[in-house]
Amino acid sequence: MPDEDTFTNLRAKWLLDTDNQPVLANFLLPQFGVPVLATGMPDMAYLQFGHMNPIMFDLTPGESPTPEALATFEASVIPVAQIAMTFDKLREFSLQIQQMLADHDRNLNAHD
Repeated sequence: MPDEDTFTNLRAKWLLDTDNQPVLANFLLPQFGVPVLATGMPDMAYLQFGHMNPIMFDLTPGESPTPEALATFEASVIPVAQIAMTFDKLREFSLQIQQMLADHDRNLNAHD
């Protein structure tokens, strides 16, 4: 059995699936999984990504929706992806996303 502290890098090839195109997500609903018996804590995180189209009200140009109309309006979010992962994997992804954002911001500032 390999030593638990030994890691091996593996090459991975991402396959192009022409039937599975990227979709726009502008909402995220992160949720804790069900607690496990051993610890009483969840061992998984659930991420639901969704998309909400722009809200359209039937108004004349220059008119705004009333506070009453806004108070009773319920927008629909269309689920586009549901993902479950361990907290260790979620932390790993979080670090990758933070690095990507830092690189983006550094490149953006370099063009100012």
